[in-house]
Parts: sequence; C-alpha cells; structure tokens
Amino acid sequence: MAIIVISSEVATPGDEIAALVAKKLDHQLVDHSHVRQLAQNCDSGFDKACAFYQTNYGEQEQVGWWERLFYSNPAYVSLFKSLHYELASQGNVVILGRGPQIVLQNVPGILKVRIVAPTPWRAEKIAALRNISLEEATAVVDKMDLSRRALMESVYGMPLYIWLYDLSINIQTFTVDTAAGFICNAVTEMNDVPEEAALKAKLIGLALAAHVESAIKKEIQISPYRGFEVTATAEGQITLEGAVHDKYSKTQAEKIAGTVKGVSSVVNRLKTTDIGFS
Repeated sequence: MAIIVISSEVATPGDEIAALVAKKLDHQLVDHSHVRQLAQNCDSGFDKACAFYQTNYGEQEQVGWWERLFYSNPAYVSLFKSLHYELASQGNVVILGRGPQIVLQNVPGILKVRIVAPTPWRAEKIAALRNISLEEATAVVDKMDLSRRALMESVYGMPLYIWLYDLSINIQTFTVDTAAGFICNAVTEMNDVPEEAALKAKLIGLALAAHVESAIKKEIQISPYRGFEVTATAEGQITLEGAVHDKYSKTQAEKIAGTVKGVSSVVNRLKTTDIGFS
C-alpha cells in the first residue's frame, strides 16, 4: 500500500501537488479538515488541542509563549502521533500536513516529500497575494518560516533535518504537474518496502501505543528523563515500560491503559522511583 506524506514551505503549492498526486494514484487525500474530523473521535478534553493544531496557525507570523507551552504538553504530542499513525495505517493515502514526516520517520515504506522554493520566489507570491512590497513580503516569509520551524520543533522536540525527507522538490524549477509526476514515480521506485499486511499491523500497533501513552500522560505526570515507553501489537496487547514516581502512578497507568479502546491486555513492567517502593 502506498503512503505519501507531503509538507511544504510557506507560499509553495503543496496542497495543489498533494491533491494532484492523490488524483493520479486514485488515493485518498488527507488534509487538515480530515485530521480535524478524525480528532472528533478523541477524548473530548483534547478537542481544543486537535482543532488548534490543525488550523492555519502555522501560517501566521508569530508563535506566542502560550502556544509553545500548550504544545509542550506531552499528552497532546502523543495524541497527534496516534492520529498520524492511524491515518497512515489506512494505506493508499496522501497526507498533507505538518508533523507526519517526523512521526513516521522510522517507519519504512512511507514516501516523505518536501516542496521548497527560494525565498525571493516565495516573497513574490506573497507580495502579489497581499499587495505589499517585495521587501515587506520577504520579511513575512522569513518570519513565517521561523515560526513554523519553531512550532514543529516545539511540538516534537527535534530539529527539522533534511534527512526527514526522501524527496525534496524545488517548485521554482518545475510545474505542479511535473512535481506530482516525480512523486508518483518515486513511490514505485522505493527500496525495502514492507509487505502490506506487516506495515499495516505495525502502524496500527504504533497508533494504539501512542493513544495509550496520551491517555496516561493526560492523567499522570511523567518525567521525560525516566524513559517511559508504551508498545502495542495490532491485536491490542500493551506493554508499559520505564519508570513512574510511585506505586499509585504505576497502578493508575495500568488501569488507564486498560480503558483505551482496542486494548485487550496490559503488561505492566513499570518501575517506581520513590524510595518507599520498588
């Protein structure tokens, strides 16, 4: 099954390219509105986070301190990861958005594409769109680039390295149709693509693990330095590993995991860090 992730720089036609790729391959296009619909099935406490994350906030020119704090919530990050894994597990999809290239970076068989263009070219697009000077437009592009990068790095806690992408296309050089053709051809030429059933099972397990992790982190404070980890199989078998503060947290984590839809069993290997319990 083909899974394509497309992200784009400010003022490049990433959405047009993604739509055309989906049409050429007869695949489902998953854009921000689809993600928002999926998010409605999440815990109601995350509704605001889901909606806010998938708005065009990343297009704005600043990211405030409150938003950075909001996105630093580990429960939200785990939720967004679970959504991306779930979307990818559907197969034959073109995912347009911010973040899936990071979440899916270690999953083989997923083509990750970046649409780019030089700043002057993008500034000309902004200048024409907003009817402002080229100098003003250049400043806008620079600010938007910086805020997007800061937002993504704040959410996922890692730089946006170039190696996150399998294919980078300078859209100044090519038409939208040509870029879409490159992507379609690249899908057929990928090496080491897993067998479809194995890839789907892996993604389902990753989605469930991230969902459980999100539910636990929503209720229990987990130190990022304790190596807390949730793994899952496609059949719903959950394993909790790492450390929590006390015995109560350990018991609660197992209880919370067991309430998540799709979980069939929980193996609790958590350790406690307080002196009173082992």
